[in-house]
Amino acid sequence: MIQTSGTAVIRHRDTREVYQISSNELDWEDVSRHERDMGPEVLWTARVYHPVLGELEWSVTEYPEGAISGTPEADVNGHELETDFDFQIDYSAPDVDPEEPDEDDVVAPLPASITNGDADEMRQWFFENYEDPANSLPYSSGDGGYQWINGGPYTPLEALQEEFDRTYSFEAIEVVAKSIEDEDGTYEWSPRDREEPSDDRIIRLAERLDRHLPLAERIVSNKETGAFNIVAKLAVKPNFLRSTLSQVEDALEDCLASASNGLREEDLEVRKLRRMLSKYANDPQMIEMDATSVHNSILTKIGTEELPRSGEIHNLLDALRDAARGIRGTDPDIAENRRILQATNVPELSPEVIQTIQDAAPVIEAITEGALQEQMREDIAVLTDYSGQLVEVSRRDGYGHDEIVRVTGRLSRILLAIKKTTELAKRIENSTIITLIVSVTAVVTAISSVIAGASWLFSFL
Repeated sequence: MIQTSGTAVIRHRDTREVYQISSNELDWEDVSRHERDMGPEVLWTARVYHPVLGELEWSVTEYPEGAISGTPEADVNGHELETDFDFQIDYSAPDVDPEEPDEDDVVAPLPASITNGDADEMRQWFFENYEDPANSLPYSSGDGGYQWINGGPYTPLEALQEEFDRTYSFEAIEVVAKSIEDEDGTYEWSPRDREEPSDDRIIRLAERLDRHLPLAERIVSNKETGAFNIVAKLAVKPNFLRSTLSQVEDALEDCLASASNGLREEDLEVRKLRRMLSKYANDPQMIEMDATSVHNSILTKIGTEELPRSGEIHNLLDALRDAARGIRGTDPDIAENRRILQATNVPELSPEVIQTIQDAAPVIEAITEGALQEQMREDIAVLTDYSGQLVEVSRRDGYGHDEIVRVTGRLSRILLAIKKTTELAKRIENSTIITLIVSVTAVVTAISSVIAGASWLFSFL
C-alpha cells in the first residue's frame, strides 16, 4: 500500500497564489497490474479535485513488490509543483503476540439469565431485520456518507433493546449485541426495507440521484406525446471547443495510422471518440465525459501493456486531457458535475442489474425520442454487453461508469417530471406507454453507494 506523508505545495499558473494539499486527501487505487519476472508491476494513482486548481493526479509504480520503481509522477493540471509528498510502500502490520489474544477477540460468556437458544433467537431476529448499510444504502461523501433512507443508524444494542427489552435482561441483550459487533465489525446498521416504496419515497430517491448524477442538460417533453428528449447546454467558448476537438481528431488519426500503436477502429475507446466527434461536437458535457473515460481507459491499458508507450498514444492522451480540462475550466457547471461524480462511488454491475436494464429497455425506448432516445439506446447497449468478470472488460477500462451515470440520472429526472407535472402524467397514462411501464416488474438488485436508489426507479418503470 502506498503511504504518503507531508504536504504538496502548488502555485497557480495564472494568479501565482500558493495552495497546499495534505497527504491525507489522497486515496490510492491500483489501476493496473501485470506480471513480470519478479512479480506483479502495479500502477497506483490518487486523484484530488481542488476547487481552484482543478483535477490533480499522482502516480506511483510498484515493482518489485514493496519497492517504488522510478520517480513518482504528479500531474497538477498545468500549475507549478513546488514541493511534493514523500512516498513509500508499507505492507507491514502491527505485531501481535500469539501468547496474548487481542482483547476484542475474547468472547464474553452468556449470562445465566439466557440460554444459547435465546441468544440464537435474538441474533436471527436481528439479521432478518437489519443489514450492513454497505449492502443497499446510497453513499455520498459530499453529504456525509451513508444516506439512511430506511431510518437509523442503529447499533445492535439499540435494535435488540427495542425488540427484546421485555423478554430478556439488559445484560443478556448487551452480550448478544457485542457478539454481533465483534463478528461483523459493523457498529451502525440499517433496517431492511421490507415494504413496497411509497410515491414519496420514490420521489425522494429520484431527487437524490438527480443531485448526485448531474449532467449539464435539460430534460424536455413533447407536448403532444409526452415523450422525453434532451437539450444540451451550449459551449461557453465554441471556438475553443472546435479547436480542442480538432486536436483530438488529429491525434486519433495519427494513432490509427500505424498498427504498432495498438488501437483499432472496433475498440470501444475509438468508437466512443468517433461518436463524440461526429454526434456530440456541440455538447460539452458529453465531450468532457467521453474524453475523461477514454483517457483513463487508455492510461490503464498502457499500464497493462495492452497499448504501447508510443509518442502517438501519449499525444492522444494529452489531447483528451486538455479537452476535458479545458471544458471544465471554461464551464463551472460541468466542473462542478465532475467534482460531484468523483465523490460518487459508482459500483460494479451485477448480472441481475444488467438483466433488469435489459428488461427496462423497451420502456425507455417508448418514453424517449430524438437525441435522448439514441443516447439511451447506445448506453444500454454498452451496459448489457458489459461484464466485470472479463479481464479485457473491466470498470477501470472505462466500461460502464458514464453509462450508469447517464441512464440512471436521466431516468431519475424523467420520473420527477412525470410525478410532479399533473398534465404530463395524464398524457403518459392516457397513451399506450403506460402498458409498457406496468409490464416491467423486476426490481434491480441494490447496488452499493448512491446508485442503490436506482433499484426503485427501474421498478417503477
